Amino acid sequence: MKQLSTPLAAAFLFGAAILTPAFAQDQAPTAVLKFYEALNGNPASFAEALKPDWVVHGSSPSIPTMDLATYGKVSGEFFKGMSGFKYKIEDVIVGGEKVTVRGTVTATHGGSLFGLPATNAKIEFGAIDIHRLRDGRIAESWHIEDFTTLLGQIGGLPKTN
Repeated sequence: MKQLSTPLAAAFLFGAAILTPAFAQDQAPTAVLKFYEALNGNPASFAEALKPDWVVHGSSPSIPTMDLATYGKVSGEFFKGMSGFKYKIEDVIVGGEKVTVRGTVTATHGGSLFGLPATNAKIEFGAIDIHRLRDGRIAESWHIEDFTTLLGQIGGLPKTN
């Protein structure tokens, strides 16, 4: 099989468009931008971003698929532990009905998170989402966070020498 020399070559071959951060805000589908607007403090934007039957798939077999109500409960607990939560879009890749977003989360560990009491530590970790759109809105999502980095920043991992 021929090796593809660049991500751009791969995107061209498979019919995807890579949008750099400078273009992401202008060219990403509106529903996707509304999703991150909701995460960044405007939860009413979920109504514009998501189909009524939206689901988010677990990042591993041990994490179940959730509907919006369940996602709201789970993420609400997560957000309580992080004051000043901000999701910054770094890259957007559009291919067919799917949109992949790579971003950086910043916050302060201001409350209980994963059972760990607040440390007031600054948090910064990566996340990747894949959203499938249907009729201009997000029908389903897959979400992966770099919790290893997050846990290291808030004292949830053993120190190594």
